[in-house]
Parts: sequence; structure tokens; C-alpha cells
Amino acid sequence: MIELGSHVKLHNSETSAKLLEADIVQVCFGSPRSWGHTVEPRNPHSKLYIHAPYLVNFSAKEQRVWKLSVQTMLDQGKAATGYNVAGIVVHGGSWKGSSLDQALAQWNIAIDIYSKHEGFPPILIENSASGRFSLTRYIEQLETLWPEVKDGNVGFCLDTAHLWASIEQKHEAMLYIRALQRLVGHIQLVHANGSAAEIGAGVDRHSPLVSSVAPAKWVAWCVKLAQPDAVITETTAPAEDLVVLRSELAKLLDYED
Repeated sequence: MIELGSHVKLHNSETSAKLLEADIVQVCFGSPRSWGHTVEPRNPHSKLYIHAPYLVNFSAKEQRVWKLSVQTMLDQGKAATGYNVAGIVVHGGSWKGSSLDQALAQWNIAIDIYSKHEGFPPILIENSASGRFSLTRYIEQLETLWPEVKDGNVGFCLDTAHLWASIEQKHEAMLYIRALQRLVGHIQLVHANGSAAEIGAGVDRHSPLVSSVAPAKWVAWCVKLAQPDAVITETTAPAEDLVVLRSELAKLLDYED
């Protein structure tokens, strides 16, 4: 059975999970939009995913940013060891101004450094919605990145809003997900988000499922195809999203298989 939950505030996530009737929750161990001290939760839920700060960029041209990114992930991993954390989600970042070879080398080194720490949860690399210089938007880019990191403590997180932004037709999601499974083996987590943008727009605009341009049934279909361990919604309407998602998943006959 796939665990369902939502992104909630750091503190009292146990209370939030009960209100949402969620199996699992995702939190940020600190501000998602700034560098700084990693904050540990109060009254945490029994099982968590963490979303790393958005500034983390292992592909960055600026070595200061790369070093801050590595240190941030080490801080996050250390803090996570005190809790039942299933994974830490990190964005692919951008190598604009640098070179592809340099970006790949930096990812390899960063993952190697992180993976040397026993007890740290896996880094879950998330697909991107846009970016010519991203390493995680298209399958072709991921096929370049994955050999550099696959031997480390890594897994994958599929975001449906980002996928919607990167394909031209709805049915292409099946091709993407099947190719992704062949590449990474298993998709641990799905971010089941609606999108406020048109398909293929290349922009990251999460939307509650009830008002999503990407149909809720399409999002549920992607979840079924991916067969992850857990599903997290990340919009401003977590309770409504879970109701819609449960309803759409229930319509898929072999959802529990």
C-alpha cells in the first residue's frame, strides 16, 4: 500500500498528520529559501521526508554555492539521523555559466562526500520543471547524471507538476516514467502536485488538484505508473488534495497491488 501525505510545517507535524489523516508528511528542516542553521522539529510525525533548501545546487558555477550546498546537505543528513526520515529531496540545480562536465563532476563529488556518512537518509533527486542547463528535467539529461551518482546514497522523487511542464502530450508521461524506472530502478517518492500552467510550458507552478490544469486523474495515473513507496502533495490545499487524490486513486482498480 502506498503511503499518502502532504508537506506541512516543521513543528507539530504529528498533529498536522492526524488532521489530514496522512500516513506520512514532508517538512523543511529550516527555511527553504535561505542558507542557515538547520532546525530540528518539535513533536514530529513518526515518519518524515525532508525537502532540502531550494538554494542547494550541486551543479553551480560558483564554488561558494557548491560548498554551501554540500555543507547544507551534510547538516540536513546529520539532523535527520535523530528521526525516522525516509529521504531528503533535493533539486537538480543549474550549470548555467559552467560546463556539463564540471557539473557532473561536482555532483559526483558531492554525493560521494554525503554517502560516506553512515546513517544518513538517501538524497532523493527530483525532476525539474524547466531549465536548459538542468540535469534533471528530461530523461536524456538524467541519463547523463545518473551514472555519476548511482553508486551513492541516492534515490529519486518524481514531481507530477514538473513532469507536466516538461512533456507535450499527456500520454508521454508513461514513456517518461517507464524510462525513469529503467534508469533508476525504483521511484521512492512522488510529489503529486497539480499545475497552474499549460502542459509543456516549462514553468513550475504548483496548483491544488481541484483547480489544476493538469487533470487530477492524470496525476493519479502517474502515481499508479510510478508505484512509489510514498506520495506527498505540496500545495496550499493539503486536505483537499488528499481527498481528491484518494478518490482518483480508488478508481484505479489495481491501486493496492
